[in-house]
Amino acid sequence: MNSVEKMDRLRNDSDELCRLDYYELTGYRCLGPMLLGMAEWLIDNVRKQNSHDIYFLARDGYIVKRAVDILLSQLSVDDIHTHYLYGSRRMFGVPLLVNWNKYQDAINLFGPKPRIKAESFLKVMGLDDRTLPEYAIGHECSNLDLSNDEVFQHLFVDFEDDIIANANDEFVHLKTYFKQEGLFDVSDPIIVDIGWAGNLQTYLQEFGKLTNAPFANVHGYYLGLNNRAARHPSNISFGYWFDYKRGDADKAAPFRGLVELFFSYSEGSAKRTVSVDGQEKPVLKEYEFSGSPDREKESKRLISIRDSAVRFVEKAAAEKLDTNNLPSSYCCSFLEELGYNPTKKDLAAFSGLLFEDSGEYLPLIPSEGNIRDIVKQFSSSQWKAGYLQKYMPLCTNWGKRLLDVRTFLNPFFGKF
Repeated sequence: MNSVEKMDRLRNDSDELCRLDYYELTGYRCLGPMLLGMAEWLIDNVRKQNSHDIYFLARDGYIVKRAVDILLSQLSVDDIHTHYLYGSRRMFGVPLLVNWNKYQDAINLFGPKPRIKAESFLKVMGLDDRTLPEYAIGHECSNLDLSNDEVFQHLFVDFEDDIIANANDEFVHLKTYFKQEGLFDVSDPIIVDIGWAGNLQTYLQEFGKLTNAPFANVHGYYLGLNNRAARHPSNISFGYWFDYKRGDADKAAPFRGLVELFFSYSEGSAKRTVSVDGQEKPVLKEYEFSGSPDREKESKRLISIRDSAVRFVEKAAAEKLDTNNLPSSYCCSFLEELGYNPTKKDLAAFSGLLFEDSGEYLPLIPSEGNIRDIVKQFSSSQWKAGYLQKYMPLCTNWGKRLLDVRTFLNPFFGKF
């Protein structure tokens, strides 16, 4: 039996499937093959590179670590060590403001969010408890205009001393945390994250240079790398599902938020570390799926999806299913089908899930408004294929259509 036949048999194992609900089936049949393929690809490349320490970045690296640990145990590999490292754009980026202390450097901390609001500006700069001055209340601008925005420049200057003082404090704590987690003791660490541009790898390398640490040359392995990764030419990085260096399209773009929620661990994003009883501990944001019975129910559903995907990896490991001779396009096609061409049941299950972006929490698919809101809603949606399928159901496979016309749509709807 070849690998495709083994994969199909596992995905359609009636003894397994009869015990699973909708969410568990989604994890087992759709996310599971992608997780297995990425984990086996990662182990194969780590061994070829002769590396011994893999750091899985929170939160999206959590289930990848679980999958890799299962496979390493099955292979009886004892010279590869896995670690779970707390990190985020906020946690790794803010300490670098000790060096990026000019406005044009500091705004590198903002991601690809189409519009930046004043309410989130100071939080991105590391100041969570400051009141906005009156001149900035309600102000926002597009990401493309951020470098020339006079209000945000004024805001940065007004709070510059506090921003830099906080950055220095976080720098000291982050250095202590990295030492505690062994990063200063390894010369060839590998980091693993979901993607998509390699910003955290760049931040790690910059931090390594500032501290003369060996991880200044860290290698990065990702679920996917889009063309924004080209902004970091010094990164040595590789993408499993897609990689712009291979000429691949950004296959996650039509449902990026959904992919991230499926991979993300069920805890808040890390903001920084603080010393507690002689140990550096992460300070986490409030988990977006806490605080109400409905949100906690959604959290349990997401956990069941991840656990079922890991269950698929366990069964594949037991049967010695090797995906290294299968293209990633095949292993990832099952999740693509869900994201690109969702059914009504898929949309009902996932469209209301909250997605955090630069301090704002928005549903994957915004509620339908008037015609004037369409462009804004489409731009902010983190499941664009789902948005179009929900409100324009006469067509199918919107994800594939979006990839086909992305160069046309981007000028109108923002980068996706």
